[in-house]
Amino acid sequence: MNKSIISFFLILIISFTSFNFFINSRYKIERNIKIDANIDIVFENILNLEHWTDWAVWFSYPDDLSLNFIDNNDSIITKIIWEGSENNGYLEIVSFNKPDSILTKVYSDGLSVTNALFKLERIDHLRTNLSLIIYGKVPFYMSFMTLFFDSILGNEIEKSLSLLEEKLIGFTYFFYIGHQHQTEIV
Repeated sequence: MNKSIISFFLILIISFTSFNFFINSRYKIERNIKIDANIDIVFENILNLEHWTDWAVWFSYPDDLSLNFIDNNDSIITKIIWEGSENNGYLEIVSFNKPDSILTKVYSDGLSVTNALFKLERIDHLRTNLSLIIYGKVPFYMSFMTLFFDSILGNEIEKSLSLLEEKLIGFTYFFYIGHQHQTEIV
């Protein structure tokens, strides 16, 4: 009986390891959305990490998550540090090119670094195409997980982008009505 159990686990370990050899440990998930908002407004709402709690679903759970926002010398919030019972980590803005792109990195307990690239493209004065590309590499023993990343993370990305769109549609309306009114007065 002991030989059967040992043989079973040995076969299981060899199979699992062999399976991971054929799976790429790199992953890339991309989602796009057209937002009825000016590219500058979309860019500023992504660049300001304090706004992320309004639309990024990752910060809506768990309940005990505490967030600390850190700014650099230019008064731009460049890092969010989170602590919770399930996970600790931080997200930081690595670089940005106004108004075309913002690159962030996410560092989380026990996981590899994840990159998130926001690419913005002006459709016209009041519409923006936004792409969010999440990419990275997992350790060899977790390679099989990349098979599920697109469906799991993809749904969360789509939810977050939809929430961002909802937030910005109302904001854009009030911003441009106010801007138009100021222009007419002057």
